[in-house]
Amino acid sequence: MNKKYELSNSWYDASILVLLGMALGALTLNFWGLDYILPTVGAVLSFLGFRRLRGENLWFTGCYILAILRLVYIFGFLIANTTILLSLLQGSPMLSALMPVNPALSFAMYCCFWMALRTMQSDAGEEPHAAEAFALIVWYAALCLIALLKLQGLIIVVIILAGLFLVFYRLYRLLLEMNEDGYEISPAAAKLSDRTLLGVLAAVLLTGCACGFLFGGRYPMDYHEVKSVLQFKDSEKLPRDF
Repeated sequence: MNKKYELSNSWYDASILVLLGMALGALTLNFWGLDYILPTVGAVLSFLGFRRLRGENLWFTGCYILAILRLVYIFGFLIANTTILLSLLQGSPMLSALMPVNPALSFAMYCCFWMALRTMQSDAGEEPHAAEAFALIVWYAALCLIALLKLQGLIIVVIILAGLFLVFYRLYRLLLEMNEDGYEISPAAAKLSDRTLLGVLAAVLLTGCACGFLFGGRYPMDYHEVKSVLQFKDSEKLPRDF
């Protein structure tokens, strides 16, 4: 290596946070609320990981910015889901335009991650070899295509899950290899610790959802007292026991 990296857990810890966050964000399970929980936890973990890596190169900085945008989008969607806003926008062009935002941000983040790894390897004097990260891009593009075409069936699910496991296992092996080779980062300076930041994020989300339930969960109503008077013109035609 032209640029010497000493063995350190800083790179490994941050990269594992990123990898775990990406895996949870890519996994979609539509039961027990996991379709909301997993992407949210994944977005937070990716944000924390890229927060440490953001000073390593410009591509990691791009990943960090995209992670922030994803986090804002997901938090905004969760808070909006506690109100009547989404039901009012159902079928509208605005909602249709917002739906592809998260997949687009994820795809862009995967591309930046691939380039960030290649740049990191190149700076270390090695031949860039991050094919595993490029495989993640291909897998996600295929997943989006399957969703667009609305392909269903057990075989499709098995293929998606098998591809997910294989891609992230190979990525984990790549990151482990880079850690064993002695890659090190200098974590970017931060005013808040991860624990404090997690508390802030949880408070923002819970406060937003609480406000959504309290103030945005009901349609505006204007109640007036209505007096109803029954008039029978042909009272003789009424039944006797009326």
